[in-house]
Amino acid sequence: MRAVASVRISVACVALAALCCSVSAVDAHEPTEPIELIVWRGRFVGTLGEKNIEIVALQRIGDRVSGQYCYGRCDPERPAIALRGRWTGNAIELEESVPSAGDGSTLTGRWRLETQGGRWQGEWRSPDGKRRWPIALTESQPMNFGDELRVLAEHPPGDENDNCESKSPAVTAIRVYRDGRLRQTLQTDSMGTCGMFLPEWADMNFDGEPDLTIALTLPAGPNIPHQSWLFDAKLDRFVDAPASLQDITSPMFDDAHRLVYNYWRGSCCSHGVDVYRWKDGELERIDGAESHFMPVARGGKLGYVYSVPSYENGGIAFAPRIERDARGRLRLAPLAEDAIDFETVPPWSEALKVDVYVDDGAGGARLASSHAMRLRKLGRGTTTRWCPDIAYFDLDRRRIDRRLIDDAETCTNTDPSPQSANALP
Repeated sequence: MRAVASVRISVACVALAALCCSVSAVDAHEPTEPIELIVWRGRFVGTLGEKNIEIVALQRIGDRVSGQYCYGRCDPERPAIALRGRWTGNAIELEESVPSAGDGSTLTGRWRLETQGGRWQGEWRSPDGKRRWPIALTESQPMNFGDELRVLAEHPPGDENDNCESKSPAVTAIRVYRDGRLRQTLQTDSMGTCGMFLPEWADMNFDGEPDLTIALTLPAGPNIPHQSWLFDAKLDRFVDAPASLQDITSPMFDDAHRLVYNYWRGSCCSHGVDVYRWKDGELERIDGAESHFMPVARGGKLGYVYSVPSYENGGIAFAPRIERDARGRLRLAPLAEDAIDFETVPPWSEALKVDVYVDDGAGGARLASSHAMRLRKLGRGTTTRWCPDIAYFDLDRRRIDRRLIDDAETCTNTDPSPQSANALP
């Protein structure tokens, strides 16, 4: 009996010890005090040996540095070369790699960079050390306002192979330093997904002063909420940006035209862009556009192209779109046969239209005419119905025609709103 009791007590002690160890391990990875991490992000262009290179989004979080680079200009269609390493003193030690079979990567070189008067100089070495090339870089979009940014984070971000949660500590504050002295603390609540969001510099109100913004969460893109601060030169500190900016998701800034714009997504088939201008310290919306389906036909068969707006050179442009040249000829540009859906019929609405654009003489395009779907009244009495009369671009004849769709699945017995401008008697 005593032996059995002794075994039970031993087992209980072992279980209790394991529980205590487990609690201690959890506590060890959950510090109660946030930690301060130096952060920055930059884009660079330069040379590696005799070849031009571009580094996109090189960033520092604490002593970790990561980014990607390409020979020539980076292109989404061409994979970039990954860079990862450490900040050591006034130098950066990096390793470059490319994807290999499975989920692995292959080491293709090592970098060492040092800053010299606003420029980065260093050396690239092959993995075996037999080949060496000089590196010279300059920041392509300089935002050096003399301030150093640090963030307060729950814990250091995890390594590349850690889970998303460990790589995404919450950021609770941004600290602004100058000459090693703390100037200001900006409270925030930012939580990334599989990575930290970092504060970014931007001249958001185009007054020549540095402003700050940080993404807060990552919902369905591009609807990413941001928190922003404008620099007040008179107060020599950052102040909360007005609600007219804070309420804009994923804001972007066009210094050349002094405009703010953002892209948004309403659903799988609803994308748009809005454009804003500063007036009396507030942003006011001056333009906007939403995606639509554009009917086209080939060989007499109707198909549909999804036309999406984008911000270009101070205005809004759609792609694909119908363009009319100086001789009056029409074309679909860009024409991608695989982008035409001949099987799926989109919802019948006024958003089903064909817009025609012409050269605006300033390197862009302006809307010349718009041909929307209309509901046409057919029949009498009990057979009265309203059916879609759609405009479409004939790819074979290169002209805009109309087609009446009179069938039970597309017509309606309900009288369209008399306020609809596209209802026909």
